[in-house]
Amino acid sequence: MGKFQDLTGQKFNKITILKVTNKRTKDKRIVWLCQCDCGKKLLRTAKDLKSGHTKSCGCYRDYLMNNKNPNTRHSYRYHPLYKKLMDMKARCYNPNNKRYNLYGQKGIKICNQWLIPKNFIEWALNNGWQVDMTIDRIDSNKDYCPENCQWLSKSEHSIKTNITRCGKDYVRPKS
Repeated sequence: MGKFQDLTGQKFNKITILKVTNKRTKDKRIVWLCQCDCGKKLLRTAKDLKSGHTKSCGCYRDYLMNNKNPNTRHSYRYHPLYKKLMDMKARCYNPNNKRYNLYGQKGIKICNQWLIPKNFIEWALNNGWQVDMTIDRIDSNKDYCPENCQWLSKSEHSIKTNITRCGKDYVRPKS
């Protein structure tokens, strides 16, 4: 193990090291008490700070998620809807995806507008998305696009899937 280096007062990205603690990680690394620019205190190792792995307490990520600047390339990647979009892309465009045969192989695509995460996330937030919901194509033979998609609870989606397998149309109950 290397010689102790006092990092008190040093700043890494948005984090300033306040003092060393008596805590250690499982691999015997020193844990430092730090303070983010936003005021929140946190415990981190020098390795996490020096490597750039930890840039803030999480407030910077939240800022990026809410940043409306379209030039910020990945400002939405931590949003739960980003994963839903990436899953849709995989089903539609990746032949190695286990569900590709049900989507991409049948010609199902995602509209160009939604290939930009910001646009998809904004549409979802303005059209009833909640954490426990799944995206549903109203007409299962058409693409993913604003005119053909809605948000359903997992139970509603399951009911719709079972009804359409029987050859009937599903009508979403009014809420």
